[in-house]
Amino acid sequence: MKLVSWNVNGLRACLGKGFLDYCTQENADVICLQETKLQPEQAVFELHGYHRYFYSAEKKGYSGTAILTKQAPLSVRYGLGLDEHDHEGRLITLEYPNCFIATCYTPNAQDGLKRLDHRMAWDDAAARQAVKEWSFALEAPAATAPRAFPNHRNGRYDVLIQDTEGTLYLISDKGSLFWKKKLGATITSPIVVCDLYDNHKYQMAFWTGKKFHVIDRLGNYVTAADKVARAKKLKAPTPQATVVSTNEIGYQLRSGSMRKVKTPQSPLSSVVYVPSVDALVYRLADGKVYAIHPDGKTIQGFPVMAEKDFTAQDFGRDHRLGIAALSPEGVITFYRLPQDENK
Repeated sequence: MKLVSWNVNGLRACLGKGFLDYCTQENADVICLQETKLQPEQAVFELHGYHRYFYSAEKKGYSGTAILTKQAPLSVRYGLGLDEHDHEGRLITLEYPNCFIATCYTPNAQDGLKRLDHRMAWDDAAARQAVKEWSFALEAPAATAPRAFPNHRNGRYDVLIQDTEGTLYLISDKGSLFWKKKLGATITSPIVVCDLYDNHKYQMAFWTGKKFHVIDRLGNYVTAADKVARAKKLKAPTPQATVVSTNEIGYQLRSGSMRKVKTPQSPLSSVVYVPSVDALVYRLADGKVYAIHPDGKTIQGFPVMAEKDFTAQDFGRDHRLGIAALSPEGVITFYRLPQDENK
């Protein structure tokens, strides 16, 4: 791959000084531009064979970034996802199957260090974004939301999900498939995690129509009648956090009482509480996922996109928040926050 990065200090002026000739001559796969100083409608030029992505500052004639790329990306993200940093068009990130490509125009502290605090806040925020670690494509669209399933062998959590063809998948938090099992019908109940042998080797119990299933972590059916009977009596735990209104989460305290936490974004769609990192992770109707502590302090590293459903957990048991996000097509994308984010 040939990549060019260029601070053009005003793209309109650069267009009159051989910019297009240079791009044609270099024939780069990706051209990253900084300080474009224009609005997208002002970028009037033809460069055959390139997809164009512009991110302009709200202040005209100031800052701005752009990427010209031959291969269309899987997704495009503009900015850090933090309102205080996303008005100057400073960051574009393209996602590809095997890499990310970003162009960044870092803010200057300016004369007399007038914007030093802003620059330091940018440096801190830029290093604390959620990182995509892997994607996994199901063989058909998803029929259930992803859920975290405990792995007794390593103390971590895996991702459990079923597709519309009736296939159940268990995927590690590293993105590798442990197994898939054809059930022949869609799961119609919550999936209950149980420890039927009281040895911390967990099973999953659920219904598909009138059939009851108990499966261990290796993908084998539990056939002992007494264990199956016990599993039938188990109920899914009550969620510790629920959506109360368009911008409020109801959070259950250990005492059993409920308190409400207001979110800076709305309207809320769903929420998951992760006790080990004390995080309320919530999804909006537009698919953006954010997180907030029960005391109302927002957590950096967001948003990530979950176009359909998501689950959140401290998957590695290392006090790092992980998000398994689902697209309508049945692709699970796994994000993890920086290690020191939730300490």
